[in-house]
Amino acid sequence: MSDKKIVVAYDGSSDSKKALEMAIELARPLFAKILLVSVYDVSILNLPNASDIIDFNKLDKSLKELSIERAEEGKKYCEEKEIPVHLEILEGNAAPEIINYAKREDAFMIVAGTRGLGGFNRLLLGSTAQALITYSDISVLIAK
Repeated sequence: MSDKKIVVAYDGSSDSKKALEMAIELARPLFAKILLVSVYDVSILNLPNASDIIDFNKLDKSLKELSIERAEEGKKYCEEKEIPVHLEILEGNAAPEIINYAKREDAFMIVAGTRGLGGFNRLLLGSTAQALITYSDISVLIAK
């Protein structure tokens, strides 16, 4: 295996599955490792007085468990395809977390879908994909 790493933003959505497929096709001839990243963000629910009706500790745990469950599916798929894979679950705003992780891991590319689970279907490009393209110094491939 080479030391090349491809970060894949994965949330279990159909677009992230397409991104994973594309990353696998790139990884195979390069003998690259896939770094499968799933990001969850509780802060999107931080509304005034929300803590009166929402138990953020339970919500955080639930979102993390859901992220792990979805990402494990992606990891299993990579393993079935005999592609080296590492799974990472991050908390926070998706795009900056993915970019910072890719930098820390010295990845040569980030692959993401056009829209994830949080996206609005009417948008051509989701906010995470747009932010990855705009702010990443690392090459970004958007799977469609």
